[in-house]
Amino acid sequence: MTVDRSLRLFTRRLCLRPTVPGDVERALDIRADTAVARNLVSATIPPDRDKMIRWFNGHADEWQQQTAYRLAIELDGRMIGICDVFDIAEGRGEIGYWLDRTFWGRGYGLEAAGRLVQFAVETLGLSCL
Repeated sequence: MTVDRSLRLFTRRLCLRPTVPGDVERALDIRADTAVARNLVSATIPPDRDKMIRWFNGHADEWQQQTAYRLAIELDGRMIGICDVFDIAEGRGEIGYWLDRTFWGRGYGLEAAGRLVQFAVETLGLSCL
């Protein structure tokens, strides 16, 4: 199934949209926080700028190959984090998310994850996350 990269997923407070290479600077700012990075499996402290640039540059290809869908989490037009469905194969995938620490404790992660799960099941047709 091909999913349009102009897709926008909305929640009560958030907009989830496909990441673009221009998001890398904001992502680096968020990931530079050790409290954020320590919750991520493959994060380095400090973040590896070149690795992050390569990762973001590959998102459109992953989207086209239907192996991962990386989405920026926006609040009032400002990126506050990333959520994604990745390692997609045989109707299964993994989800993850990370947020700027200044936005923790307000339910944004849960709100984004809930919408992401809905997208994964209803749009992508995944049966297991």
